[in-house]
Amino acid sequence: MSSNLERVKFDEGNTLKLDFNKFNKHYGINLKIKQDQKEEQNLSFEFKIKSKIVTKNTSILNIDRINLKINDEKPNHSTDELAYKCGKVIYPIEVLVTNNFELLKVLNHEAILTKWIKTKKEILKEDTNKSIIWYIEQMEKSIIEKELIIKTLKKDYFLAALFAPIYTDYAPLYNFTDVSVKVPLIPFTKSINFSVKQKVKKVYTTYNTITVEQKGEIDDGRSAYEIVTHKEFGINNGEKAKGDINVTYQIEKESKVINSIIGNYSINLPYNESRFVELRAFDIKENNI
Repeated sequence: MSSNLERVKFDEGNTLKLDFNKFNKHYGINLKIKQDQKEEQNLSFEFKIKSKIVTKNTSILNIDRINLKINDEKPNHSTDELAYKCGKVIYPIEVLVTNNFELLKVLNHEAILTKWIKTKKEILKEDTNKSIIWYIEQMEKSIIEKELIIKTLKKDYFLAALFAPIYTDYAPLYNFTDVSVKVPLIPFTKSINFSVKQKVKKVYTTYNTITVEQKGEIDDGRSAYEIVTHKEFGINNGEKAKGDINVTYQIEKESKVINSIIGNYSINLPYNESRFVELRAFDIKENNI
């Protein structure tokens, strides 16, 4: 811990530049999902992310998701277990990313498809009702091509926040920038776009971390009804969707690796309902696991 309120030093071009050589994290994540008239859902899981190969312009990351629990229990209901079995085939996954932390492509696509074929056969041996077949069809559509898997990764709340445009340039003196942030607030539909004012606090915290804050509102073009009915684009069918985003990142001083994410997201739904998501993600120290 440091007691000096030292001013944040930006990299060239007034940017935050991630040092991929030092990216080796084990995150613990908790999600709380609340929606009117529905039971609150709590999910906890872990992500291990490590750089494998670092070059001048790109890097390869290995990403693994483990220890998923729903309401403090391992998935045991049929729908939860189905989602767990299907989602598990994606991990571990190897991805190529740019220097500003943008996802480019999946590198182990064939291995994922091989696991999926085996998993699909096992699921269909147990049950073939319409809802299961529909879910399997949706899953298959989302992983059949490399480009689609990238979209699927971004449908994870934590990964969507992790790969938000943090590593960008900021206005000198004021330390802010305007960005668009996409959040997968509604399942099985296109992520919702938020117009965000992103700001870096001027001094390091007492723990020698950089604080980045995101605050903004939904700016999507679709109405709430169009979003919940899985429309890709808005066609002026009702009032435009409304909601807020408020996220705080803590980033390591030297490496610029993300240490923690605390996020709150909301959207107003049709029939006077609302949906709220709270994201809490922290670095897990190996000796405390």
